[in-house]
Amino acid sequence: MALTVLGLSGALTHDPSAALYIDGKLVAAAEEERFVRDKHAKNRMPYEAAKFCLEFAGITPAEVDAVAIPFAPISIAEKARWHYARRYWYAPDRALDAILTGNRRYYRYKKRIEWCLAQLGFDLKKVEIVPVEHHLAHASSAYHCSGFTEKTAILGIDGKGEYATTFFGVGENGQITKIKEFYDPDSLGGLYGALTEYLGFEMLDGEYKVMGMAPYGDPTKYDFSRLAKFENGELIVNTDYANVIGFRRYKEKGKGYYFSPKLIDWLGPMRHGDIADDPYIHYAASMQKLFENLSLQMIEYYAAHAHLAGVRQISERDKRVTLVLPLDQIALTRESQPLAPGTWLAEVLGDVTTSADSITYDERFADGVASLLSAVERTVLVLEAQETEPDASVDEIVADLERAVLVSLVLALTAHREILPLESEWTQQHQRFLQGHRESDVGHYFEIRTFSFVSEPGPGRIHMQHMASACDAGMTLYVAGAAEPGYVEHHPEILAVTYAQWFAYIFAIWEEQFRDRFARFWDAQSETKIRRSDIVVDYFGDIRLIRNDFVHNKGICDESANTRVLQWNFVKGRPIEIEARQMASLIAFFPKKDLGTPPAPQASSGLKSAPGRIDAQLLEDVKARARELGLSENALAAAAFSRWLQANGKS
Repeated sequence: MALTVLGLSGALTHDPSAALYIDGKLVAAAEEERFVRDKHAKNRMPYEAAKFCLEFAGITPAEVDAVAIPFAPISIAEKARWHYARRYWYAPDRALDAILTGNRRYYRYKKRIEWCLAQLGFDLKKVEIVPVEHHLAHASSAYHCSGFTEKTAILGIDGKGEYATTFFGVGENGQITKIKEFYDPDSLGGLYGALTEYLGFEMLDGEYKVMGMAPYGDPTKYDFSRLAKFENGELIVNTDYANVIGFRRYKEKGKGYYFSPKLIDWLGPMRHGDIADDPYIHYAASMQKLFENLSLQMIEYYAAHAHLAGVRQISERDKRVTLVLPLDQIALTRESQPLAPGTWLAEVLGDVTTSADSITYDERFADGVASLLSAVERTVLVLEAQETEPDASVDEIVADLERAVLVSLVLALTAHREILPLESEWTQQHQRFLQGHRESDVGHYFEIRTFSFVSEPGPGRIHMQHMASACDAGMTLYVAGAAEPGYVEHHPEILAVTYAQWFAYIFAIWEEQFRDRFARFWDAQSETKIRRSDIVVDYFGDIRLIRNDFVHNKGICDESANTRVLQWNFVKGRPIEIEARQMASLIAFFPKKDLGTPPAPQASSGLKSAPGRIDAQLLEDVKARARELGLSENALAAAAFSRWLQANGKS
């Protein structure tokens, strides 16, 4: 009987995901962020990911034998908790917590997983929840997807799991043996994360940006060796500078960071926004160098002490890094999203798939990888040179455009529905505090990124008073197919912002995608040259006028007084006020007939294109000045071009 195991991760912090194995074979895997459209999906559960895996495999929760979670209880008898307490001696609350209640994060993790399973329809009395040590799970995701059967070295470097931060082990014949672990705060990943924060990025999100900065800097310009060292088989991070907690943290605008004020004293103020590259690119390069050097030292040391001279090496380039290709995932992707045989794309990708299938885990491994990389390079060149296939019919283009308009309109009219329950939840909790039913008040700021309440202001955070004002503004709960009239009573600027975004978005879609598509299609059907400028539709012309007033005139009616199709009686010089019913009418006004009619070539204005590029902001400034002088854009363009010809001695 096949063993069915569902793996669920991310219940505590970030990147929740799910994977389903049946009889030792990966059947499906997915990340929650792909379903909820929230990068990293922080503080969410892998509900949608797990649901997808079960549905993809065609099984029910009752058919799952075990649920594996990458978090396990750590015994008080093990070194990890005592090491944590000793190294964090300056934070007695944390140190005692590690000794006395050191597995509380595990129980919190398990409790949240149980809640998620219950929502999915699992019977908690029948399904077994199997805890797997965090770093062992990391090691397994690399080793068991590699296809390696001979003795293989495994190195895992992370911020932190339960307590471990770095894992060194050996895999052989499907079994993993732990050789060595380092424990928090001696975390190379945590140190990298601390420098990520110092360089102005968010920990657990911006590390790749630091890695991207590093090649632009000089790693020899600053010596970062004081931050960490590897001696006698032990990694030691200098907690005078980084991986700090409690009062040792550097604080700025109410936020505590993972590095200390001593780091600021040494390197200078942390990077904010688009501050100058120097010296921060050199700091990134130095951190990357330190990370790589210490990693290689650990590999060499433990490979030697574990008698792993014959272990598969990681890279042909320097014989130090292990290449892991999850080819089973490539196969899974092809099976779930197969390319239609005989299509152009299937032919182009044929060499890639053939090369991937031919890779074997023996002495021919390196040659197989080289062949795959070569096939990928050739394919990229073909794809870059390939022109976009023409649309088959004008109806196809019209349908795509109509869908973009409809979907975006429904979103614009219903987006606030996500906010209303949150505002109600906050109000209830706040009132309970004021009435003495809660010991502490709820945070008075709403953080958009995490959809949670926080106590301190900062980027991406809105005071709940403003949130309440927006929700009380008379915004209509609009549901597609149940259009009810909407009114703006208290805060018309709220809807102005929402609708302004829609007009800007649709105008961009029309200008940057669909006008070109229509022009290419009609040009192929016509004996006369059809240009992009020949695609003129009053509906989108009106959208352009309204968009321009929102974007360039602070929402005050100017150009929008001249709309042709959308007769909404805007008054020149007055704020643009649009009701929800008017936005909904844009669906009825959609010009399907006009878009399906062949365009007539527009008469030439006699103007030629000026050489070179024109600064966009300068162009907008000129247009604004023209409006002040009462000049039309055409008259202005003709006068400007005439002056240019004269200045350059041309006729």
